[in-house]
Amino acid sequence: MSALLTYVAGGTKTPLPHAFYIPVVIAAGGFGVRVGAASALLAGLICGPWMPLDVERGFAQSASGWIIRMTFFLIIAVVVGFGRNRLLELMRARQDFLSDVSHELRTPLASVMGFAAVLADRSLDVSPAEHAEFAELILKEATEMTNVVDHYVVEGRLRDSALFIDAHPTDLRQIVDIVLGGLPEHVRERRVEVVGSEITCLADPVRLRQILRSVFNNALAYTPNRILVDVTTDRTSARVTVTDGDTPTPTTQRLSPWLPNTRKGTDPVFAPFGIGLSVSRDLAKRMGGELTYEVNGATRFELRLPLDSARVSKRRPTVV
Repeated sequence: MSALLTYVAGGTKTPLPHAFYIPVVIAAGGFGVRVGAASALLAGLICGPWMPLDVERGFAQSASGWIIRMTFFLIIAVVVGFGRNRLLELMRARQDFLSDVSHELRTPLASVMGFAAVLADRSLDVSPAEHAEFAELILKEATEMTNVVDHYVVEGRLRDSALFIDAHPTDLRQIVDIVLGGLPEHVRERRVEVVGSEITCLADPVRLRQILRSVFNNALAYTPNRILVDVTTDRTSARVTVTDGDTPTPTTQRLSPWLPNTRKGTDPVFAPFGIGLSVSRDLAKRMGGELTYEVNGATRFELRLPLDSARVSKRRPTVV
């Protein structure tokens, strides 16, 4: 249709060759870069050497004229095609995000609604001990939903580099105690042992709590044993090591975004939250540290963070 209009109007001396942009944009936007580029080449040939400059006089176009026009057709096709591909990626990412969030939130939300319904409908039949137990479970599930939302928000900000990291001297052992204090009391007493003293590292306290919360939840989910949380330091970094003690020398591996689903904990309170580890690894890198996962028959996490250089320099002996 564009070629017919151009020919009837008298050739490429008229503004009608601009009509060829319509099929080029439709092809690139509907089918991608390759189809759009093919359409642009075909449009360039039809509106180029196959189309006279002046139909009445039979004047042909110059080679430079139709080659430049074809080049513009190709540029438009590539830009529109890449834009179309990017839009499809964003749509798929949105669908995956909604699917993941709904999956992660459905289980704790169902628990909250179930226990709340029992307390509302049968409050007179529930003993005080059961009231306390249900309230604790509701609090745990609500906290888990909050953690899920926080992790997805942080992940989204990490992708677009909009996350602000406020790293400053932080008491690592104090943050560990705060995060462990959020666990149910019976879990802390039966399944957690903490060793280590005060260590000052450079970290964002809010992001550090998110990392440790994810590490502790996964450690409790992947081992039926007591976990040992060891807060130590060396010359360059502060470390939090979480182990189950099955093997003393596991083999170090890089932390993958998803933990292999090979070990199941005995406590149903803690389900492994895989995506949190991927976010935690990126947060550790943003703070100048590293999060690793090690496996050789046992579960082991190690978080390394830079030490506070001012505190380290004060501890060094003065040589006279």
